Amino acid sequence: MKISTILLLIGCLFQQGIFANCTAAYSSATYALSHTKRSMESDNFDHQKYYAGRAIEAFEKTRDLVTACGCDDALVPIQEGLINLNNAVDPADWDTGRFYVKKALAEARSLINIMDICTTQGTSQVSYDTASNTTDIPASDQPDYQVNNSSSAGNAGDSDLIAKQKQLEAEQQKLLAQQQELQKKIAEQKRKAEQARVQRELELEEQRKLQQLAESQIRELHRTLKNMAITLGCEEASRHIPAAPSRSPQVLEQENLNQTREYYMNSFIEIQQAAIKSLQNCHAAK
Repeated sequence: MKISTILLLIGCLFQQGIFANCTAAYSSATYALSHTKRSMESDNFDHQKYYAGRAIEAFEKTRDLVTACGCDDALVPIQEGLINLNNAVDPADWDTGRFYVKKALAEARSLINIMDICTTQGTSQVSYDTASNTTDIPASDQPDYQVNNSSSAGNAGDSDLIAKQKQLEAEQQKLLAQQQELQKKIAEQKRKAEQARVQRELELEEQRKLQQLAESQIRELHRTLKNMAITLGCEEASRHIPAAPSRSPQVLEQENLNQTREYYMNSFIEIQQAAIKSLQNCHAAK
């Protein structure tokens, strides 16, 4: 039993190393899929090429990680995806770019499917090998009752020892099966958590981009409205136009993308309405 326990522990430690590598590879593969989808969904030629380039970086990183992970089946869609994305980075025209991005998107989805298998089923093979190895333990390393059993053949107590041995072996197999199932559940939970983390990071990236563009455009609107009020002889009205918003990046972490959009939409409307009201008051006063 000592050797089988040691083998089991070694199998667990080995499995943890494999899972860590596969988790990192899965995370990188998720980025590759997300960037490829954004390239496909872009309504701007430059954005299409930009996200294709980001997808290439993610595919290349995934290629290195799956090699360490041992998920060799994933190398095929990675290679095909890279070929198509390299054609999409600098295409002759919009339609050509979309053609290659669409092919790369199919490869990215295939990659995710393969990584799903690697992250959720990679544990069972190690546990299975560990279990099968226990049957190859030399007789000299077996528990004492096995030696006693062979040296006391024909005695009345042999049947009891054999029964106990079989019972212990059955319990060991049951424990190994339970361990396999538990490892699968843990792997699935970690995979889902990593997927959620990646999706949240991608959403934050979109929120930061939205913040930068929206605040820049609202500042420009604010300057335009103030100058318009001054031009129309309503300097007092210009002072009642709210300033453009300026938020810290940390605020975005407390809200989702839709909430960020809503905030800047409301800011845009508020500035316009305040400017209209101030100009109306100025006009009425004249």
